[in-house]
Amino acid sequence: MASSSDREEYTARASPSLKRPRSPSDAETTTSAAPRPLPTLYNDSQARTRVSIIQQIEAIFISLSVSTAPLQLSLTPRRHTSSTFDPSTSTIRRPLSTAAPAVVSFPRNTWRFACILKILDLLHESLVSGRRPTTKRDLFYKHPTLFRTQRVVDGLIDDIAATFSVPRDALGVVASAKGMAYGDVVIGGRCFLADGGGVLVPGEVGDVVVGEEVEWVLVVEKEAVFRSLACGGGRKGVVVTGKGYPDVTTREVVRLFAEAGKGARRLDVFALVDMDPYGVEILATYRFGSVAMAWENHRLAVERAEWLGVKSGDLVEAVARGGQVEGVARLTARDRKKAVGMLGKTWMQAVPEWRSELQKMLFLNIKAEIEMVSGVGVKEWVEGKITARMGG
Repeated sequence: MASSSDREEYTARASPSLKRPRSPSDAETTTSAAPRPLPTLYNDSQARTRVSIIQQIEAIFISLSVSTAPLQLSLTPRRHTSSTFDPSTSTIRRPLSTAAPAVVSFPRNTWRFACILKILDLLHESLVSGRRPTTKRDLFYKHPTLFRTQRVVDGLIDDIAATFSVPRDALGVVASAKGMAYGDVVIGGRCFLADGGGVLVPGEVGDVVVGEEVEWVLVVEKEAVFRSLACGGGRKGVVVTGKGYPDVTTREVVRLFAEAGKGARRLDVFALVDMDPYGVEILATYRFGSVAMAWENHRLAVERAEWLGVKSGDLVEAVARGGQVEGVARLTARDRKKAVGMLGKTWMQAVPEWRSELQKMLFLNIKAEIEMVSGVGVKEWVEGKITARMGG
């Protein structure tokens, strides 16, 4: 526990609106109980500023420094078992009333307690200084001996964001560049129409401007397929890849693209994924959101995302053309377990076509990769499919 002089020094630096109790008796009355957990559902109507988050972090340190009770921190785990599918919004959401916090105490959970405090300290330092947002990776390498693995930092950052009920970027933390985009769009003042295989999506998105001729957005599971599509033309469509399971920034960008056209100009959103349970799960992450980010799905999920391919009908067409069909294999035991589990998901009721496709995979015991259509050229195949879907 901090000494009296340490407490005075920290309190003097804290926000004027967060005052330390003026007497020991006041301190007992104010802080004898564990710090009350913060709300656990993001409220769009409540303004969240950098100053308010700084004050919340300072309040935690002040309450710990003057507490006469055992030191405790309350975190809302991002992976909450009560997350459910909300048909009215077509997203996976976390009900406020059932979000129970996890208590981390000292000295019982010494290492985890220290990790949380250190991350809060680093976040506070970054927010107060006003520096450009940092990444989870940068935070890990500031104290790798303490944190041990990158996964520890990743999880705690998301838990803290869920506890504060704010998007992760409100903490001054952005994802390392992973996703890529290509097309007539400008993100944060940077054009994404350059040839050469697309451009990395910045961790800090900023303003998004979509060209007047753009009509659709295509999300591609694989980077290799993305690069084959990201060349030449590009005026009518925007191609995006999250290189497998998408990160938050890629999902946010796809959502912003989808909302770029208002009214009659709303952009169609399609997805090109493997015909296997994991491809369907990636598609579901774009459309419905994820359990891990349930408190942010309202700003990440794209309800209009449609499955363009690859589907069982595409496999039938490829076989009918004759010749060797590449990228087809039998389902593994793990694939089958994954498919059966997905059929039980509540959100599956909203997409009966997806359910039918999974059932066909299980019945035929077969899966297929996007490369299956390489015989007719992926780019030509995609353009033909999208034109047919849009009635062109």
